[in-house]
Amino acid sequence: MKLWIAELLELFSQDEDEIRKIAERFTSIAQELSEQDDYYSARLYLEHVSTKYRKIEDDVNWLETRIRIASSWEREASIRDQALVKMTFFENAIQSYRMIPNADRSTYGIDEIISDLRLKLRDAGKAAVDEMITISVKSPDVSDIIEASIKHVTGKETLDLALLYFCGLYSGISKSQSIESAIETLKVGVVSHLFGMVQLSGDGRKIGKEAPLMLSEQGIPEDTPKAQAIDNAIMEADFVVKTQILPSLAAILEEHDITLQGLETICSVCPIIPEQRAKLFAKGLYFGFEYDFASAIHLLVPQWEHIVRTILKESDVHTTMFDADGIDMECGLSTLLEKKEAEEIFDDNLLFEMTAFLTHKRGPNLRNELAHGLLDDDRVCSYSAIYWWWRSLKLVVNSLVHRIDDDTEDS
Repeated sequence: MKLWIAELLELFSQDEDEIRKIAERFTSIAQELSEQDDYYSARLYLEHVSTKYRKIEDDVNWLETRIRIASSWEREASIRDQALVKMTFFENAIQSYRMIPNADRSTYGIDEIISDLRLKLRDAGKAAVDEMITISVKSPDVSDIIEASIKHVTGKETLDLALLYFCGLYSGISKSQSIESAIETLKVGVVSHLFGMVQLSGDGRKIGKEAPLMLSEQGIPEDTPKAQAIDNAIMEADFVVKTQILPSLAAILEEHDITLQGLETICSVCPIIPEQRAKLFAKGLYFGFEYDFASAIHLLVPQWEHIVRTILKESDVHTTMFDADGIDMECGLSTLLEKKEAEEIFDDNLLFEMTAFLTHKRGPNLRNELAHGLLDDDRVCSYSAIYWWWRSLKLVVNSLVHRIDDDTEDS
C-alpha cells in the first residue's frame, strides 16, 4: 500500500524534501524487511528509492541504494537451498554490482566483490548439475533396425565396398527437415511456452538461456527454431549411432582388417583433404575403428577446421582479421561458418551439421569444447563424438565416389 501511495504521489508535484522523506522512510522499511529475510519486498522499496534519488540527482544516495539492492541478491542467495536458485540470485547480484560506475568501484571494492561472487556462482553451478535428475523413458524395440544395419554391411567382398555401404547407412542430417520439425514442436509444445530454459555446461557454467515464448511480445525469437532444430538433430544422430553405426561397425570389424596404411592410401587420394594432412586424417579415422573415439575426434575436428579454411581461401574468402597493430590473425571455425560466403560454397546440410556438432552452444560444441580442454572422459566418447567420426569417414568416402564419377564422365 505504501508503494501504491508513493506511485500515486508521482502524479503530483513533489519538492526535493518530500522526495527525500519518502526515500529515507522506504530505505528504513527495506532494512526491516531484509532482517526478516523478505528480500523480494525489500528490493521493491529500494528500486523505488533508487529512481527517486536519480530524479533529484543525489548520486551518493543513489549509489548506496544500488549497492543495497545488489547486496540483497547476494544475501538471498546465501539462504536458498536449491543450487539453481542460488545461481540465479548470484548472477543478479553480479549484474547489479556492474551497474556501479567505474569511477566509484574502487571506493566500495566492487571489483573484489564481483570476483568473489563469480566464485560462488561457479560453485553453485557445479552443485546445480549434481542436483539434476535423469528422466528416462522406455526405449522402443529397435532390434529390426539393428539387424537391418548389420545385414547392410556384411558379406561384402572387399573392405572398400564394405566402407561404402557403411557410409551409406544414413544420408546425414537434413537442415530443412530439422527446421520443419522444430517449428512443429514449438507450435504444439506447452512447456516451452510456459517456462524458460537455462542450459548448463558439464562444469556448471550457464551457456544458454531462453525466456518463455508466451512472454515474448515479438513472437518466437528468430534463433529459436534453429536452436530447437539443433536439439532435434543431435537426438537423431544419437539414435543413428546407437541403432546403426555401432552395430554395423562391429560387423565390419569381424569380416575385415582395417589398417592405418590402408586408410592413409585412401586419404592421400581424397580430393577434399588438403596436402600434408592425409596421415593426420587417416590416423583419426583409424582410432575410430579401434573404438578410441577420444583420440579420433582430437585429431579429426581440427582437420575439419583446416578443410573449411582451405576451401574458403580457395574461393577468395578472407579467413583472417587485422587487429589494431595490423597483425593478420586466423578466424576460428565459428566465425568461418558464419560468413555469408560459406552459405554459397558449402552444401546446406553439411554447413548445418558442422554448426550443430562443432560450434553451436546448443549442440556438443566439439570444436570449442575440445580446443579449451572442456571435454571430460564421458563426453569425449559420446554418441555425438562417434557420429562425427563416422561423418568424417563419410566425407572421405563420398568425395572419392564423386571423384570417380567425375573421372568417368570426363573419359
